Amino acid sequence: MIETGIIGTARKDHISAFEKHEGFRLAGYTEEQNWERPSKGVNHFSSQRELLDYCECLVFTGKNGYEGEILYNAVKKSKDIFICDIGGFTEQEIKNLIKLKDEAKVNIQFSRLDSLTPAVITAREIIKDPVFIELTNTLPLTGNQNFSHLLEDELTRMLNVLLLLVSSNHHRVTVRSAMSMSGQPRLINIRIDFDNNCAASLLMSPLTEKSRFSAKIHSTDHCCTLELAKPYLRVEKLMFKESGEAFKKVITPVLESSSQIIAREVDFFYSSISGKTVKNGNIEDICKIFSLKSEIMKKAGISPRLS
Repeated sequence: MIETGIIGTARKDHISAFEKHEGFRLAGYTEEQNWERPSKGVNHFSSQRELLDYCECLVFTGKNGYEGEILYNAVKKSKDIFICDIGGFTEQEIKNLIKLKDEAKVNIQFSRLDSLTPAVITAREIIKDPVFIELTNTLPLTGNQNFSHLLEDELTRMLNVLLLLVSSNHHRVTVRSAMSMSGQPRLINIRIDFDNNCAASLLMSPLTEKSRFSAKIHSTDHCCTLELAKPYLRVEKLMFKESGEAFKKVITPVLESSSQIIAREVDFFYSSISGKTVKNGNIEDICKIFSLKSEIMKKAGISPRLS
């Protein structure tokens, strides 16, 4: 079994998946965590360095100030890494991790569950070759919240969804934005054209009272409609009667649970680091998300908050 350490604030579903997997043994955690201790037999380590030296791989439940240094040190020490959240990273940090990963010959895998809900996963299985995708994200501002900052965070989520649904490189990005009197963006519309002839439209706006992230995925004979916050997927399938008349059949598929998706991610991670597959994590896919986000923000005239 692979001795595994936990760094960061807990994601209970992810920790549970590692506990249940027969290939991993949760070896320990450090005192910086503010979460309920997992099952018996998991050791408390007095420092992150001590935990790092003991474990073969580490699970990072997020990226914050104190975790950044230990993450880089873990990769340098040839530890395999599982990261539960892509939020908080920058494109340059991801590129630095890829370089370190290649030098140390380790695996780095990100969980994508924050954006890739059971409905999104099922829609991808139904529509393998989409021709058009619509993503709409309404972002109500609260207090003195800056829309540019909110847009940067939510754009990562939207691109995470989009680049799972479209397995192709993009060749054109068009950005249109409406600005306020103070020069802040009030509405962003993004058009992305991919090499496989799929196109995507992303709309982001704070001009609403409710937060809503919805998606429509179109193929030649299917349309999937979903909201990320709801465990529901509507599928319309184009069918034909014997007379040749077209009609739509509505299907509501049974969705997996989030815990099932996490379990698959953890199993894929185990297969990668145990030599059962040639796949090496998914950090290169994550880098594509951040690279496209940088291109969009530059064209929208928005400076990144994080550096």
